[in-house]
Amino acid sequence: MRVYIVGFPGSGKTTLLKHLAQRLHYQSADLDRCFEQKFSMTIADYFAQYGQASFREQECLLLKETIQWENMVIATGGGTPCFYQNMQWMNTHGVTLYLEMNAKALFSRLQNAKDPRPLLSQKTDLLQYIEQTLKERAPYYESATVKVNGLNVNVDEVVELLKKYLH
Repeated sequence: MRVYIVGFPGSGKTTLLKHLAQRLHYQSADLDRCFEQKFSMTIADYFAQYGQASFREQECLLLKETIQWENMVIATGGGTPCFYQNMQWMNTHGVTLYLEMNAKALFSRLQNAKDPRPLLSQKTDLLQYIEQTLKERAPYYESATVKVNGLNVNVDEVVELLKKYLH
């Protein structure tokens, strides 16, 4: 079984990935890191060189490759669920877990982030961008199998929520 973690950038997908995989005795993969390894460049560099449309196409192809993985927790990119029916595909081929957070909490985290995010680095009004983008992505995120509050994630509780879906 595959568990796909979805949510806005800064919601804690990568952090939860490590803890959740350990508790489930699953392997883990961060789709963004897989992308960077496959293309031998950062996502920011890929964006700059090839653009967002190409990135989303390649990201979708990489996501589909996860069908080969079993007993795996996969952190997706923030926009992954929103393109090419990716969310529907993940719901069909695994369990999706949405780390839900409000715009102000995300803003606080992203303002203090160590790593720049390709889609966020050029924004002059980051909070407004987060609010608008979160609103656009909500229908995708909300269709997740399991939803948890990203501010107060308790790994044991998440494991219990997921158990009924994992075979």
